[in-house]
Amino acid sequence: MAWLAQHTDKTTIGKLLRSSWETIDGIVQRVVGEQLNSKRLDGLLRIGVDEVSYRKGHRFLTVVADHDQGARVVWTAEGRNSKVLEDFYDELGDAGCAALQAILLDLGGAYQKATNAKAPHVRQCADPFHVIKLANEANEAIEATRRVAWNQARQQTVAKRGRGHPRNDAPPPPRNQGRWVKHTRWALVKDPAALKPSQLDVLHKLRRSGSVLYRCWQLKEGLRDLYRLADPANAPAHLEWWLRWACRCRIPAFLGVGEGESVISAGVEQLS
Repeated sequence: MAWLAQHTDKTTIGKLLRSSWETIDGIVQRVVGEQLNSKRLDGLLRIGVDEVSYRKGHRFLTVVADHDQGARVVWTAEGRNSKVLEDFYDELGDAGCAALQAILLDLGGAYQKATNAKAPHVRQCADPFHVIKLANEANEAIEATRRVAWNQARQQTVAKRGRGHPRNDAPPPPRNQGRWVKHTRWALVKDPAALKPSQLDVLHKLRRSGSVLYRCWQLKEGLRDLYRLADPANAPAHLEWWLRWACRCRIPAFLGVGEGESVISAGVEQLS
């Protein structure tokens, strides 16, 4: 039952083994208590901290992972404020905090505040997911630009076809540009390595047409390249180049990202 709880939900387990949720909870708690390694906090050097939601109603857990052991989870607690992470540092102890070298954080201030208070010497790095999210959805740079392009395309008038069947030599009907722009979203926000052939074709069409959406995609991938550098020492120079590019791009949605240098570079500059 404990093994199943790692791979599926309680409702499925209850139907399969004819058990109640309370029984499943009790078994999981006992197994975790027996298997929990008391030395899991020993020797931590590079860790990552993030939040994960559970249940409904915006309930969160703070999760600490050991990045030297394949992002193995070593500590969790309910909540996502600075006090929760301070409890982790207290449990780690002074010697454990002193041994820490780097910590991966999101761009919020709660975890940073706790780290500054309990382990100010630790190098703080920005989580790549949250940095790229600035250009993807958090500030909605690509989404905002795509919506503008979609609205402009919708307003273009398309001549209606007359009655009856078209002639065999008649040109094909014009493409519904608004609908086509609407369905470019996944081609723009997905990782290039995960794109389908049809989505790659969308990018090629945007490039050939000189669309502003293709420039948005280039900006997003330019920011992602920050975490693909062979030498991390080049990260500050790459970030400075990207910020100048974003500020000169004349795309309103990206100007806010480019002007947020203090938000991004606060953690990224530590990569070197």
